This record gives sequence, C-alpha cells and structure tokens, in this order.
Amino acid sequence: MSFLPRDFPKSLEKEAEMVHAWARKFAEDVLIPRASQIDQEVWDSSTKIPSDWIEKANDEGLFDAWIPRAFGGRGYSPWSYMIASQVWSEACLGFTNIMGAHYFAITLLSCGMEIPLLEKACRRVVEGRKNRRPYLLAGAITEPDAGSDLEDTDLIRVAKIRTKITIQGDTAIIQGGKIFISNATWASAFAVASYEDLKRPHQTATIAWVEANQPGLSVGKIEEKLGQSACPASEVRFDSVEIPIDQLALYSGHFSIPKDYQDYCELLLDEVLGNSRLGVAIMAAGVSRAIRRALTPYANQWKDEWKFARFGEILKNDEILNILAVEANRRQWKNGPQAETQRGAGLWLVQNLPTSLLKKLFSQLPPRKLRDKKLKQWRQEKPLEKTMYWGSLLKAGMSDLLMNSLDNARVLAGAEVWNDHSLPLEKWTRDAKLLQIYEGTNALNVIHVAKASGALGSRKLYELE
Repeated sequence: MSFLPRDFPKSLEKEAEMVHAWARKFAEDVLIPRASQIDQEVWDSSTKIPSDWIEKANDEGLFDAWIPRAFGGRGYSPWSYMIASQVWSEACLGFTNIMGAHYFAITLLSCGMEIPLLEKACRRVVEGRKNRRPYLLAGAITEPDAGSDLEDTDLIRVAKIRTKITIQGDTAIIQGGKIFISNATWASAFAVASYEDLKRPHQTATIAWVEANQPGLSVGKIEEKLGQSACPASEVRFDSVEIPIDQLALYSGHFSIPKDYQDYCELLLDEVLGNSRLGVAIMAAGVSRAIRRALTPYANQWKDEWKFARFGEILKNDEILNILAVEANRRQWKNGPQAETQRGAGLWLVQNLPTSLLKKLFSQLPPRKLRDKKLKQWRQEKPLEKTMYWGSLLKAGMSDLLMNSLDNARVLAGAEVWNDHSLPLEKWTRDAKLLQIYEGTNALNVIHVAKASGALGSRKLYELE
C-alpha cells in the first residue's frame, strides 16, 4: 500500500488495509452526503450542534477502536488511526477534528502511565458504545490569555495562565478556565491541563480526568470559527472543581526528584504536541487528495496554458504531500505514545495475547518505572530526532503547501465553481486555514524547527525580538 513506510511491520499491514477500507466506507456513506449541509447549518446559526455524526461514529465503534484490547477496545494500532484520519479529511476536516480531539484527550490521560486511571476512562468510552450513549472526550489546554504560549517549552515560562490546581490531601481543586476547546459542547469528560504554581507552569503541569457533570464545571458559549464547523469549540470554566487525587494522570506527587518532574513536563509537551502536529500534517494530505480528485474532471475543458500550469502545481503539491504523509506516519509509528507496542515483542503481545492475560499484564505495569524509562529515552534523544521537531516541520510545511494548492484551485475554478457546494472549495479553504493556526501557529512551529536545528543558539523564544 502506498501509505505504508518501507520498514513497516508485515503483521500490521492487514490492519492498515482494513482500517483504510473501513474509513473510506464511513466517509462515503456518512460524511460526504452531509458535510456541506452541516457546514451551512452551522454557518447560518452558530448555536447549531449537528450531533448525528457523533451518534453514527459511536455506533460504528470509532470512539473505542483505538483503545487497547485490555481496556475493552478493539486495540487497533495508533498508527492505523493516521490512515483513517487522512481518509476522513478528504471528506470533512471538521469530523477529523472531532476524532482527533477525542483521542488527543486519551493520549493526555496516558502520559503519566497511571494505568488504572487510563483504564477507567477508556472503559467509560467502551460502555458508551454498548449503551449507545457516546462518551466523548476533549482535551482542555488553551486559555484566554495563553494559546500558542502553552505549546512551547520556552514561552510557557512567561505565559499568562489562569488555571490553577491545588492539592489538599486526597483531593485536588481546579480553578480557572479554557477557551476554544474542541468537543467541549458534547464531551462527557475532559483531560485538563492545570498548574500547581502559576509562576512556574513549565515545572508544575498536571493532567486531570474531569467528568463533565462534576459540580463547578460549566461549558460556555460555542465559539464562532472560520471553518471546521462540524466540530464545535467552546469555553470551559472550572469554579473550585474538586476531584479525588487518583484522577490525576500526572502531578508532582508522582515524582520523588523535582528535576525528573520538571523534565517530564517538557517531555509531555514534546511527545503529546509533537504527535498531534503529525496528525494535523496528515489532515493536510487528505484535503489535498480531495482537491485533486475534484478538479481532475475539469482539466479537459481548459484551453489556456496557464491553467494547465496551475493544475500541474496542484498535482505536484499533492504528490509531495502524500510522500510527506508517509514520513509523518513513520514518525508516529516510531515515536508515538505507544511506539513500543507497534514493533517487536510488544507488537506480538498486544496482537496475540488473550485479552484476559493482556489485562493482567497491563495491571501489573509499574507507573513509576514506566515514567523513568520514558524519561531516560527522551533525555538520550538528539534534538533532530525528537517528535516535536518532526511534528512542527511537517505540520507547518504541509499545511502551507495545502493553502498554496487551494489558492491555485480558487483561480482555476472561478466564481461559478467557487460557490458550488457540490465542489466545496470555499469550505475546504476555510477548514484548511485552521490547520495553520491550531496546535501552535505555523510561525511558532517554524521557530521550533529552528530551535531544534540549533539556529537559535542558547537564546529562548521570549528573548527574541
């Protein structure tokens, strides 16, 4: 298959092919018939919440397909999620964002290696499918005065953060607020980033699992967005929200050495955000393929040489984007959150061990040793090998290249085709523009690339003019 890296394990090829066909069928049967209609409905009324896709995705088992078998899910490889994401993106970036926000939250909850907590959250998702009551998650990071600042290890030091967590014995209290939280409107639970010391956020980050019905938690207005209308984003407020301490996926109490905790906070940014940026890069490749397919039938109608030149640039960009998509897939496979279960002995165990034994094995994994091992590996990585570098490089480069294709498509199509919802170039353009903005603006991601390559020397981002 063209989207498989050359060194990809043969044992995962069957899953890759099955997931690709599954995602394609869902896109054709569910997404494509409604994508433009949902976009128009939300555009006409910002309070419109089209939830039919949520119910169908839940019935299809999409929300727990990439949850480990030990926790009741199908246990598909996180890598194969990237394949599905590219296919969904051809149909509607808004739906891909719904799925991405859900699994992003699960990834946040897994970062501290607290297996009992992760299992509890995952089992809620599985029960939601069985009961036909979707249990969707959302990751809550962005704050009113701190957006991209929270997505960089330098800028977070000077970010204006409001969301504070106070540990009192066996209880944690969260106070503050978040904005532009995808899935918040229909989320059953949140993976919330908060900070024990607002003056040292880079050293005191915590991740908490907070269910939406918790007293003190409220979801505010739906934000008006440029695109990706199918996935609403809202503000979320925490007014002295109390949770038991065992709902913390990561906090200072998990570490006996302060330096280890500080480094792990940086590791968290590198791994989680780096991999989510690889996901954004994959989304760009999906839209590019949709543009190519949509414009190809018009090619034999063009008489002017300049139009063929513009179309040739779209074709060239699409080839480049799909080659880079394979590299993004490979990086996720090698460095993703569950990389050790995607090759060698780890892959054999998760594929072949009976579910009962797999669950027993997971339950006996010591969180502290797992964190220590992950931290040791991360400290030994060179800057150009880190997930943050590759995520930033591919996210910025691929989303910019996609916008170049859309600029050419707009010129080729003209006003008549531009306003034709059967060929949604206008929708694709609005949707794709957000790829340059979220998960850190492209300007910030370019700086990450420069920092990793040593171009900034010892200077910090907040020291640059």
